[in-house]
Amino acid sequence: MRTLLTGGTGFIGSAVLDALVGAGHDVRAAVRTNRAATAVAARGATPVEADLFDIDATAAALADVDALVHAAAPEQGADELNAAVIEAAIRAFGGGRGRVVLTSGIWIRGSGDDLREEGALNAAPDLVAWRVPLEERLLASSVDARIVEPGVVYGHGRGLVGLIADGPRTPEGALRLIGDGSQHWTWVHVDDLARL
Repeated sequence: MRTLLTGGTGFIGSAVLDALVGAGHDVRAAVRTNRAATAVAARGATPVEADLFDIDATAAALADVDALVHAAAPEQGADELNAAVIEAAIRAFGGGRGRVVLTSGIWIRGSGDDLREEGALNAAPDLVAWRVPLEERLLASSVDARIVEPGVVYGHGRGLVGLIADGPRTPEGALRLIGDGSQHWTWVHVDDLARL
C-alpha cells in the first residue's frame, strides 16, 4: 500500500514509519527540510517535500497514494495544520478512494474522572477542544477514516513519562504532580500504537 505519512520524524510518526516500512508498505513521508528528508530516507521512506498547511499541495501529494497517516503535531498551529490536512484528505479521498488514519488523543473524550468511548466528545476545553469540529468533519465526510485516541504515549526514553520523571520534586525528593495522586492515566507504548 502506498501511504503518505505526516510527522515521520516525530515521536509517534517515526514509530509509524518503522512499522509501515517493516510491513512492506511504500511510505512517502511529508518533510519540510533536507535534514528531515535525509532522516526519513534512512528509515526506508521516500521523502516528499510538502507544506501541509497548503491544502492544494497536500491534496496533490495524496493524489497517487492509497492512504494517509496523519501523525504530525507541531507545537504551534496544530489546529490550523489539522484543518488543512483534513480538508486535503476530504478533497483527495472523498468517495472512499483512500483511507485516512488520524492520531488524536484521549483528552478528546474529556479531562475528568469518567471518560467513555461511546457518546459525544467532551474535549478538555483548554487543551484539545479545537479537535472536535475537525474530527467530526472528517468522520462525517465520505472518506474512509479512523481516528486513533491513544492515552499517554511513552517509549524509547521519550514522551510524557520523561516530563513526569524529570518533574519538580520536594526537598525530600518526592515527585510533585497535579492532583491528589488518585488520578489514573492510560499509557500506551509508542511501538504498540504504531502497530495499531
